[in-house]
Amino acid sequence: MKCRICAGNTTVWMSGLFDDRHGFPGLFNLRRCQNCGFAQTDPRLPEKQIAEIYNQFYPRKIQNMEAVNPADFPCPNRLSVWLKGTGINCHYQAKPGSRVLDVGCGSGSSLLELKNMSCEAFGVDPEPTAGKLARKYKLKFHRGFLTDNPWPGKKFDYITASQVLEHINDPAGFVRLCRTRLSPGGRLVLSFPNIDSWSKQLLGKRWLHWHIPFHLNHFSRKSVEIMAKKTGMQVEKLSTITPNLWVNLQLRRLLQRPVPGQRDSLWDGKNGHQSQTPGMDWLKLLWITAENFNILSRIPDVFGGGESFLLILK
Repeated sequence: MKCRICAGNTTVWMSGLFDDRHGFPGLFNLRRCQNCGFAQTDPRLPEKQIAEIYNQFYPRKIQNMEAVNPADFPCPNRLSVWLKGTGINCHYQAKPGSRVLDVGCGSGSSLLELKNMSCEAFGVDPEPTAGKLARKYKLKFHRGFLTDNPWPGKKFDYITASQVLEHINDPAGFVRLCRTRLSPGGRLVLSFPNIDSWSKQLLGKRWLHWHIPFHLNHFSRKSVEIMAKKTGMQVEKLSTITPNLWVNLQLRRLLQRPVPGQRDSLWDGKNGHQSQTPGMDWLKLLWITAENFNILSRIPDVFGGGESFLLILK
């Protein structure tokens, strides 16, 4: 199997990985490129099948749209974004007055945030939840994929994709397609897990973000730089961010032992949130602290060892 980024040779790097969230059957390998460090899941699920499974399991599908108030999605506070590590939400990079296409907009809350940021917002997602918000608040939303060519001929100042690139069979092809939809001087903003993060080095197979088999691609810094060059884009910014929520979930994961073929209770939450891990009050306090006040998460970010890349291409 050749590397999907640089076409180099790959070898089996990890084996016997399984879906530790939703119980999808089967065992999977990770093959890593000997040249650029990019890793890919083997075998790979088709993107449409991944979308169907997400629609079935992810809690956002039961979100109560009647309770959504646009005023609850104000312009993000920069200090809060930094403290909580929520800068992986790529649309936060957009400037007021710009036209923004958010690929993988999920529930559609990003479209409301963009609207409150005085941006012209467009959204694409194969999951239908955002359509409910779009109809209620007259937002521009296409259920499907960017390859469907929604809003033909329209160009965008920003195209954003938060935690999307790892799910796409041809990541370089996706970047090339986005380039054709950017206005002159436009920016493509992407976030996705960092395969060389400090926590991955420490935890190995227990790392939260393998997310087998739904994550098809696992990026190193070198593979990101090669992908940008091959697609005719220039790296304007490449940094790492560790969301406090991810630290919270990783801590919970370490207290549980997922079983192959079984859905894990950690992901059986309601109202769009993961379930509380059974335990004493001090554990609940630990979760709250990790998610809202964990300034220590900023340390690996400074040294490039954070959980997620934030990539801006122009």
